[in-house]
Amino acid sequence: MSDQPPNPDRTKPAAPPTQRTPALPISAIDIDQAGRIAQDVPCRACGYNLVGLAPSGDCPECATAIERSIRGELLQFSDPGWVKRLTTGVLWIIIGSLSGIVVGILIAFGIAMLTNTGAPTIATALVSCIGVVPALMILFGAWVLTTPDPGQTGQTRPVTARTLTRWCLLAQLAATPLELFGGTGFNALGNPVTAISLTDSMIIMAAVAAGVVSLVGRVAGLWYLGQLALRLPNPGLAKQCRIVAAGHLAIGLLGAVVTVVAIVVLPGVMAAGPPAGVPGSMLLLAGGGCVMGLGGLVVGVWALVLLFILHHRFGTAAAAARERWNS
Repeated sequence: MSDQPPNPDRTKPAAPPTQRTPALPISAIDIDQAGRIAQDVPCRACGYNLVGLAPSGDCPECATAIERSIRGELLQFSDPGWVKRLTTGVLWIIIGSLSGIVVGILIAFGIAMLTNTGAPTIATALVSCIGVVPALMILFGAWVLTTPDPGQTGQTRPVTARTLTRWCLLAQLAATPLELFGGTGFNALGNPVTAISLTDSMIIMAAVAAGVVSLVGRVAGLWYLGQLALRLPNPGLAKQCRIVAAGHLAIGLLGAVVTVVAIVVLPGVMAAGPPAGVPGSMLLLAGGGCVMGLGGLVVGVWALVLLFILHHRFGTAAAAARERWNS
């Protein structure tokens, strides 16, 4: 064996390239021969059109460095105040969701106790009203989360996942009284068809419409979270958000089918008296209810885990954006 040390000039063979998930591409800005921006680019702070300006300059409207507006859609280059609002919105949704679980258990125990003691119906209704508090927390958090990006004020798209979520939030807020006092219509499902009044029927239809709006809002909100995850960039989180959104949609459609079957079948079964055997329609309702319960638990827990992860990632992106904008 040779005692000579290895030749330091000898280079090692290049390692084979690793396969990595591509990050969200940075926007390619067209620059003219004079070195100025040759396309419409909104300022991320105020929305001013930066076309015709030098990339190394400042926005003439708000004195924000133009370089911050041409770095693409990544959250770490966005307005730090807006990214902080994303973090705050997700936090309120998490608090509201966890509070909803606790409040739901307390309401169930409270209603059971009031029913056993023969308390008046108004007391049961007042206990149910406590469930509005977590719902309002979630609505507030979703509203903060869907605050428009100041850097996209120059883009005009009539319907997006963000705007659709906001419209559904407003409709859901308007339907809150219906969700509180609309139980009488659903209780009438146990009576014969002829016993369901016109008011009960209207309440049922309005409650179903409110459920559809709520479902659309949840799906749109999860889709919007997936779009934000691409701006971290994290394609894996974005894919999970889309999967959970599809799960919510599938469970909602199944719930609609089960509700229609219940409206059509249950009154007739109750009017005919105790059946000799279990009808196939009742088995269908039971099976659909079990699938809905299990599927709802899976997508609900999955969505909550994603919210915790996104809250942390949004917080990190907000800190990075604040550091870049202050440097």
